[in-house]
Amino acid sequence: MMMNSSSNKAARVKHSGRAAAAAGDCAAGFTLLETVVAMCLLSAGLLALAASITYSLTSAQRSQNLTKAKQMVITQNEQVQSLRDTGRLDFEQISNGATDGFSGFSSEFIPVTADPGADGISGSVDDVADEQDEENKGFERKIVITPINDNVKKVEVTVKFPGLQGYTPEISGAGYVNNDARENFRR
Repeated sequence: MMMNSSSNKAARVKHSGRAAAAAGDCAAGFTLLETVVAMCLLSAGLLALAASITYSLTSAQRSQNLTKAKQMVITQNEQVQSLRDTGRLDFEQISNGATDGFSGFSSEFIPVTADPGADGISGSVDDVADEQDEENKGFERKIVITPINDNVKKVEVTVKFPGLQGYTPEISGAGYVNNDARENFRR
């Protein structure tokens, strides 16, 4: 019995050696073709990863610009309300034309700047454009004041902001200013 077992073992070893020789000795490593295919698959995966990272970064920049533009619209509408409420501008001065020492709000697109000009009011005609202002680069704003009746004016703020591939989207927001809120505010 013992002899039988060792001859089986030798036969198995001999057989596996013959199979390896017939298969071209695959224990020697990867073939060149297998290596090239693996590198192509790895390259395709890395390219897809790079494309998704690039898309994510551009999408994040667009979202940041959109959020900033929304904030500019809201802030400008609130500023007009505040100017009226504090008495810095009266109801008649809230307009697109110059009145009583105020140059008026710009109904045409002008660059958004950090310097509100001599009157100290953002969005007015006398805002000072600053080429060094990188924070607001590419952002433009217009404020259209439309009288609804003798006591109410619509304040529509539109902001253009940098988009993708040269596209310049716009976002608008409207608020209303009435003539009697200033007296209610001061009580």
